[in-house]
Amino acid sequence: MNKKYAIISSIIFCIILSSCIRKVYSGDEGMVKINGTLKLIDYYGPPGYGENPKEDQIEKYFTLFINPKNIGKYRDVTKIQLLWHSESVHEYLKANTNKIVSITGSYFYAETGHHHTDILINIIKIK
Repeated sequence: MNKKYAIISSIIFCIILSSCIRKVYSGDEGMVKINGTLKLIDYYGPPGYGENPKEDQIEKYFTLFINPKNIGKYRDVTKIQLLWHSESVHEYLKANTNKIVSITGSYFYAETGHHHTDILINIIKIK
């Protein structure tokens, strides 16, 4: 009985652990479909990310401005930095700057100095 319990416990532990590892390494907190105004925004980059504006580089990022919305652990989110992995999406973003767009994607929380909003979205679909 103890050996059977140990085996079952080990299997359950491995399933839970693998689920957690996939969550951490995927960077995806959840899926979202959201509408907003697309803008290309200047943000301060290295070395100080705004602490010394005269020396900091400027980083340009496409950002979606939305009506206040609760996303994940954040409340009243009004802007979301966008990420993409295809040239066709990049061309669409450039052609539709300052227009209202609809984005479907996986969101995740900011982790680095290059992440300039609390929430970011990996774009899966945009129109």
